[in-house]
Amino acid sequence: MESFFTLLDYQDLLQISGEDSEKFLQGQLTCDLENLPPWQCQLGAACNTKGRVYSSFRLLRTDNAFYLAMQSGVGEITRNTLNKYIPFYKAEMADANLHYKRFGLVGQQAQEAIEKCVSSLPAPNQALEINGDILVNLSGEIPRFEIWLTQEQGPLADVCSELNEEDISAWQALDLEKGILIINQEDVEQYTPEELNMDLASFVSWDKGCYTGQEIVARMHYRGKAGKRLYKVSFKHAGKINETMLKNTSGNTLGKLFNILYLKDNIIESMAVLKTNIDLEEPAYLTAEDGQISVSVTPLF
Repeated sequence: MESFFTLLDYQDLLQISGEDSEKFLQGQLTCDLENLPPWQCQLGAACNTKGRVYSSFRLLRTDNAFYLAMQSGVGEITRNTLNKYIPFYKAEMADANLHYKRFGLVGQQAQEAIEKCVSSLPAPNQALEINGDILVNLSGEIPRFEIWLTQEQGPLADVCSELNEEDISAWQALDLEKGILIINQEDVEQYTPEELNMDLASFVSWDKGCYTGQEIVARMHYRGKAGKRLYKVSFKHAGKINETMLKNTSGNTLGKLFNILYLKDNIIESMAVLKTNIDLEEPAYLTAEDGQISVSVTPLF
């Protein structure tokens, strides 16, 4: 894969700190913070009382705070919801976008540029602080990092100058390939964690105690096979698409596309929550002004 960087300014970044911050968040989030050491990352979500996801994020724990990175607009919804509960704890919530300028970096060239600035890389899903800046390692099959800058000068400040800049969709597509969904504002409270594959993608801990919506989330998990799951939908089309309802050859609606990513060479990738008994051998289509668009539907797990 060609190395690149992208600016992560499309994300909201919430900071929760204070003596009771772990206790407060442990009762609200699907992930287990009691067993999360400092300077480690974790995927997580927050649900309403009906067990529907209103926020999903990457969480980083440092020595004295928790940082939740989520899609733009979801941060305000999350902050407003958590503000109902935080007055009962010795904890504070703040907008950390004002403190950090964040970049995503991908590829071998990106890793080599970073290695020039640090004595050793943090392990995958771990982070380290360098003169107030933060380096996060999200690498899997390919090198992938986040750099959080607090200043224009510093060891990490010039790393991106060695790389080409890409649109944010190139960064988001890497999450999609792994079945990781960080929901958008329009998806808030539309789906359960199970429908979004969050129980399969390490968003949910089944060993932690209670949190808001936990009873319903657990009941759906332990009742048996899921009725709906998240699928990847891929196709080629020049320009934007207006119709997002996915249909089969009989004209029946299968589901609605969301998290639509416009990539290079007219490739479009997106997600859809579909019934698990869907016949993947049957062709599926979108309707466009110039006719039907044939799509590929594949499971994410």
